[in-house]
Amino acid sequence: MEEEKQYWSMDELLSLTDKVQEIEVEYGEKFLKVQWCELTESEEPKMIMPDESLPEEEKTKIYVDMAADRVKTMMSKANEKNPEGMVINLDDWNKLPTNLRYNIQNKVLGSGTNFQNG
Repeated sequence: MEEEKQYWSMDELLSLTDKVQEIEVEYGEKFLKVQWCELTESEEPKMIMPDESLPEEEKTKIYVDMAADRVKTMMSKANEKNPEGMVINLDDWNKLPTNLRYNIQNKVLGSGTNFQNG
């Protein structure tokens, strides 16, 4: 049996940027809760695309840094809206293990909208 299609209402779409979303990220043998909010265009960090003539390694670093800036902005917005749910203080972001930061970035950016939590 085919599942019935669900359609967005404008109110639902507009509310996405106000909703604090949460996921769990596994690291080692434990979990870490991460909260974030979707961004509006005006909230997006300013990004300058890398010059295509740069070596691949340099372009990759620029893209990784852009992803990190976006995720930090998304987490910062959620931390402001829901301070009691804050687990990661963004002042500590660069002190976290690199693999954990990449895992968080991939989960947040790859999640789309997570409706499991409300």
